[in-house]
Amino acid sequence: MFEMGLAYSDEILKASIPSGNLKIVERRSYPPLRNWQEGDVRIALDSPIGVESLGKSVSKGDRIAIIIDDLTRHTPVSLLLQMLLGRLKDSHIVVVNASAFKTSTRIVPSVSVGASIVWSS
Repeated sequence: MFEMGLAYSDEILKASIPSGNLKIVERRSYPPLRNWQEGDVRIALDSPIGVESLGKSVSKGDRIAIIIDDLTRHTPVSLLLQMLLGRLKDSHIVVVNASAFKTSTRIVPSVSVGASIVWSS
C-alpha cells in the first residue's frame, strides 16, 4: 500500500493507493528540449531515457491519469497530449488540468489541450 499526503487548502489529506494500481515515474534532471518540435517529442516518447517506452509499459485497458499544467506554464500541452493519446488509444484515460491559481473555465482547457480533444466534466 502506498501512502501519501495531498495538500488541500489548509489541510493534508491522506491517500492510500494499492501498490498494484500505481506506477511512479520519478523526475530526473535532463537537459531541456530547446525547441518543442513534433519530431523531437516523438523521439523522446518512443525512446525515453532510462525507462521503457509507453508501448512496453502500458497494456490495453489500463486506466491512466494524465496531469497537465495550466496556461501559466510554457508547455506545449496540445502537442504532447495529442501524441500521448495516440499511443494510449486502447486505455481508459482521464486528463486532469492542474490549475493551481484559479478555478478553470471550460475555455482555458480548450485553449490548452487543443480543439481536437473533447472532454466532459
